[in-house]
Amino acid sequence: MADAALAPVGALKTLQPQLGIKAILKAILMCFYHCVACVNKRLGVVPTSVKALVARYLFKVHFSRSVGECHLHWNEAKVAWTACDALEGKGFVRYFEGQWVNGEYCNWQVYHTPDGFPNEQPM
Repeated sequence: MADAALAPVGALKTLQPQLGIKAILKAILMCFYHCVACVNKRLGVVPTSVKALVARYLFKVHFSRSVGECHLHWNEAKVAWTACDALEGKGFVRYFEGQWVNGEYCNWQVYHTPDGFPNEQPM
């Protein structure tokens, strides 16, 4: 994530007590578009079949309805992506896991959005 995008997150975390936010801010909900855009930028120039492979599992993980389902799809993605030489050469699995699965901005899957909150995904 670019420094300009990190600034609002840092400000929110710093000002959390002054804003009266009682719950500890453990994670920021991320826009799925942002995740997709960063993944596509990271992929760069790769064959369409490789982008399709990434998209297939990216959407499965995103539309997971529970933590268990998300882990299942993520494990399937790791196996498929590791078997792809183009992705392995870019260290893609390591990048994706560090940034989008275990990183600070890992809450882009549908199941993280609380009931009644809007998101960009029609259900």
